Amino acid sequence: MIATKISLAAGIIHALFSLFYLFVGFRLTSLYQELPVKPNPILSNWPLITFLAFSVLNFLFWYFLRSKEKQQLKVAYGLPVSIILLIAPFVIFYASGIYADIQVARTLKEIP
Repeated sequence: MIATKISLAAGIIHALFSLFYLFVGFRLTSLYQELPVKPNPILSNWPLITFLAFSVLNFLFWYFLRSKEKQQLKVAYGLPVSIILLIAPFVIFYASGIYADIQVARTLKEIP
């Protein structure tokens, strides 16, 4: 089934993005060592949390689809859900970036 392969590939891709953002979070923490308040590299790292959550969801959905394949049952919604789980964290990531830019623009307009 193609949905099983898409779900597994999406889980691996999101896991790799999670590792990247985890590395970035620890790198930023080491750069800001001299500040009195140190950022949390995991809990304050929203891209890491987003990609990690969707990685877990993809692996769980892959396991569900694989178990249904072993029982020789077809899942009618497998392909659309796999594609949505593949695309959703990237959409959330870019939408949050656009929202943050809008908030910065509003703040800059308020500064005289």
